[in-house]
Amino acid sequence: MDDPYRAPGTLAEKPPWKGPPTLKRSLRTVWSWLRRSWWRIALVSIGLEEVALAIKVHVIGPTDGPYLAVLLSALMFAVELWCGLIVSGAVIRIVLDEEAGRAVSIRQALVFGVGRAPAMLVAVALRMLLAVLATLALGVGRIAVHGRLLSVDALFALNLQDREGGVFGGAKEQSEGHTWHLAVLWICCLGPRIALNVVMFCSPLLVGVMDWPHDWIMLPARPLSILAKISYALLPLGGLAFLLSSRHNAGLATPLFWREDPVDPPADGPQALFQPLS
Repeated sequence: MDDPYRAPGTLAEKPPWKGPPTLKRSLRTVWSWLRRSWWRIALVSIGLEEVALAIKVHVIGPTDGPYLAVLLSALMFAVELWCGLIVSGAVIRIVLDEEAGRAVSIRQALVFGVGRAPAMLVAVALRMLLAVLATLALGVGRIAVHGRLLSVDALFALNLQDREGGVFGGAKEQSEGHTWHLAVLWICCLGPRIALNVVMFCSPLLVGVMDWPHDWIMLPARPLSILAKISYALLPLGGLAFLLSSRHNAGLATPLFWREDPVDPPADGPQALFQPLS
């Protein structure tokens, strides 16, 4: 039998996620996707998060009333969550199509993200709620929660959720035995945001020690905060890398349903990329 990974038009003869799921393999897969599709990923993630920020600042805005403040905070959370869901779906579509040698437009990716956002809504919102509760109760429990449920976005974006897997589509069961791997992967995918927080934390110290003008320290804040928004794309890609490795290792196919759409016909052979070796 011909090697199914040697499909015509592919950019890689063998996807980096092929093999048992490990931290090294997941990080290498995310890096491969980021290096190949960096400008599309950055444009989608930064663009949508800037849109969310503009809505929160200029449309919702601040308020004085305590009850209205709670309502507006909920609206801000909803705007950020919805934009994050669209980012997740869009970047997943981008990297999987480009890995198969089939470039996808930003419009196609955004349409896909908007279409898959409702499917991801409940599971991702519950993951965020559990992470907050774990932070309050256990401190570092948030890392474990996000790690164990890191592949939720990819499961629902690819319509692979197991009907018997509960509200999280089987992501929790799938991650058993990989908690440390996924927790570290989650932290690594948050790298840009962590770096920004470190810079902002250390900036007052630099002002005092170096005797710099106070306004100087604010100059890099805006560019760094924009760059940090790429972490919203890295998180679903980390979950996707783990999902593909674990499914391949279990001998499961990962069909990409949008390639069966007659409006958007597939190129020759890319579907074979996501079939397990016999």
